[in-house]
Amino acid sequence: MMSFLVYLGKVAKLNKSLSGLLSSNQNSIYKEWRNQIESRKNPLDLELPWITILAKNYIEEYLSKRSMIDTRVFEYGSGGSSVFFLKYASKVVSVEHDKKWFDLVRKRVNEKNIQGWDGYLIEPELIDNTQNNLDISNPHHYYSDDVRPFGYTFKNYASYISNFPDQYFDIVLIDGRSRPSCLFHSVNKIKKGGLLILDNAEREHYLSQKVVSQEDFKLVISSWGALISYNQLTKTHVYIRK
Repeated sequence: MMSFLVYLGKVAKLNKSLSGLLSSNQNSIYKEWRNQIESRKNPLDLELPWITILAKNYIEEYLSKRSMIDTRVFEYGSGGSSVFFLKYASKVVSVEHDKKWFDLVRKRVNEKNIQGWDGYLIEPELIDNTQNNLDISNPHHYYSDDVRPFGYTFKNYASYISNFPDQYFDIVLIDGRSRPSCLFHSVNKIKKGGLLILDNAEREHYLSQKVVSQEDFKLVISSWGALISYNQLTKTHVYIRK
């Protein structure tokens, strides 16, 4: 694992600064990160979302100030985030595309006997396999380039949130497949003052279609940082609905 000074240098270089964080704050993040990696536990074992520690800390503080009974969360991609959110919210809706992983998460939630989780396995749909002009950045194509993509789309998966009223959720976490499509369907489902979270925001095609309007959302976290339980850096965006 990289030393603290190497970590600090990489974060500063990627962000072109330390993003307003004092080195003491970065030291706290680094120690948490090191402990996670040394534990050899994955995010499900740690009961944490697979995002940056900086973003997780912001979300945790946000949730700690809210009433659990009034808090509702939707997440694309299940896992440690599901258990994490269930500590703060009365309702967590998760959609997952991978059956083996979904069964593992469901088993973990059932073992902990936590109420409030609505988990849905929504696998990609087979379409005309002659279609080869699907664009991963186009939210209307429901396409993903990393899981058996050719001849499959994630339309049912990405659009599942449309079953809920507008401004229904306090938090929407997008950490699954076909993320531009998930963004497109999510932006109207978040309450005013609620959070929209996009992981791996360094991948430019997620945001190339300008689905998230600056008029409706304020970007409050956009820094590269330590990825929970993994020895790598990534970027998680956190937006607040105005």
